[in-house]
Amino acid sequence: MDINKRNRTELKQFFEQGDQPTEQQFSEFIDAGINQAEDGIAKVQGAPLSIQSEGDSAGSQEVLDLFSKFSDDKPKWSLNLNPTVNPQEPDSNQEGLNIKDATGQSRLFIKSGKGDVGIGTIEPTSKLTIQGKNETSLLSVIDTTQQHAKVFEVTQNQGNGIVSLRSGENEEIVRLQGKQDATSFLLNKVGVGTKNPLAPLSILGTGNSTKPDQSMHITNSSILFGGSNAGGSAQSGKIIVDETSLKIFGKTSGTNGATKKIDIFSEGGMSVKGNITAKNRLDVDGILTAKTNMQVQQDLTINGNITAKTDMQVQQNLTINGDVIAKNQLTVEGLLTAKTDMEIQQKLTVKGVMTAEKRIKIPTNQIVAFSVAIKDNGLNGTKEPVVFDHINYNHGDHFINNRFFIAPIKGLYQFTMTISQPNNSSSNAFCLWQLKLNDTGFVNGSNEDNLPTTSGEVAILRSRFATHSCSRTVITQLNAGDKIRIRQTGSSGPDNYASGFEGILLQALT
Repeated sequence: MDINKRNRTELKQFFEQGDQPTEQQFSEFIDAGINQAEDGIAKVQGAPLSIQSEGDSAGSQEVLDLFSKFSDDKPKWSLNLNPTVNPQEPDSNQEGLNIKDATGQSRLFIKSGKGDVGIGTIEPTSKLTIQGKNETSLLSVIDTTQQHAKVFEVTQNQGNGIVSLRSGENEEIVRLQGKQDATSFLLNKVGVGTKNPLAPLSILGTGNSTKPDQSMHITNSSILFGGSNAGGSAQSGKIIVDETSLKIFGKTSGTNGATKKIDIFSEGGMSVKGNITAKNRLDVDGILTAKTNMQVQQDLTINGNITAKTDMQVQQNLTINGDVIAKNQLTVEGLLTAKTDMEIQQKLTVKGVMTAEKRIKIPTNQIVAFSVAIKDNGLNGTKEPVVFDHINYNHGDHFINNRFFIAPIKGLYQFTMTISQPNNSSSNAFCLWQLKLNDTGFVNGSNEDNLPTTSGEVAILRSRFATHSCSRTVITQLNAGDKIRIRQTGSSGPDNYASGFEGILLQALT
């Protein structure tokens, strides 16, 4: 800015002693001062300094320019009134006080009337409005250390807001992002109703824990749901943790607690690894898998498949519209209705009426049979029990540890023993097999450990000399859990592979 005025030293030279100032010099002296009437600056006694803006009321009015030095082309900062949003439209001015920089951009604006403040904008939409251009950080609060860590900051990323809270070491603890798929996080512990949170979220509540209203209440040991649950029974729609268990109360239809209902939608199946106790009805439209005991004290209706891997007990009626597999015992004290295939691998007990619209596969239809043999020579002397180390087949897996047969159910069983002595046996050698029952008894014979003479048939087999082969078949009745084994005595032993033991379930008995 070119002022083109004389300074005070130059003006004083016009009025030294003996000088006669000219009209021009007097004019320059007068123009060098400020005139309140012409220059828009007034100081009335008893009133503050007043400055009148330049410009008409239809557009912005300039009040004050601040220069580093008057030789600069533009001021560093300017103060004006009623700046215009669009300089091409004078009527777009905003009433207020504005501070702008050397580029003409508004940096601080105070709107008349409301007092709204705009930073970077002359159109504030709230008490404080900050408009960033391409800047990332919009608002920050720094600490008092020399690091000046931004303990609180509001930034933007592609027009989306970000709020950050940091520690004095500039570690970001909280970030909230305004974009739906952007990451937000909270790294410290938060307490609701407590100043000492012990977990990432600690809630110490004293809200309602009885009859539900419109609100959702979270207390120390319960969650009570509101909304459509409001006005229901005192036991409607809530979760409670007491001294021994977690209790879930279904929603009631009104204030009648007996109408509580819970619907579980699990199209892919539901798996329960503990005990299930249903004191009323249990309706399952999908697959129900119980890996331990399952007990229903009233009706159980299953519209899908059910797999019970251990015991299952229903004290009232059981209706199954899909497949059922009970790998252990199934006990029904009421009516059993199976509308599709049903398989029981261990025991089925029905104390009421059983209706089967499809095939029921129970242990009476299972194949129980085995065939085993001696693998190597040299099995001489007394052996109890005999170890059969070659398995031809073992249907049902009831021949255990190459030594014992365990009867799975009550029934009639057939057993066959075969002994063949090798060529190298002496002429007077013999081998005797005894078919033993449980710990001390004989199959179809005496409970004594010596050969009986008058107690009836005894399941024994004797091979008397070399290359002598013999066999014996025994049919006997066994109860579930009875154990059958072979005891060997004598001076010789059986030949490999030619000596063996076989058994089969002929008929299941009730």
